[in-house]
Amino acid sequence: MPELTETFANKLPHAKTGSDKHRHSEVKGLVLFVGKRSKTWYFQKDVGGQARRALIGRLPVISAQAARQTG
Repeated sequence: MPELTETFANKLPHAKTGSDKHRHSEVKGLVLFVGKRSKTWYFQKDVGGQARRALIGRLPVISAQAARQTG
């Protein structure tokens, strides 16, 4: 798992179909979803066997550093 830096996140290509998940190597629960048109930060945690997600915001409005601090 890579460290999700601003440079890494900006270089990721958009998904052709669906979305791709990229998890942060050090901040547990921080996930970047890369879809066809947008890249969105989430904080994800398993609760009772189900994944629960809290929206942090979209890249570039929310930077990688701000997303790491939120997580």
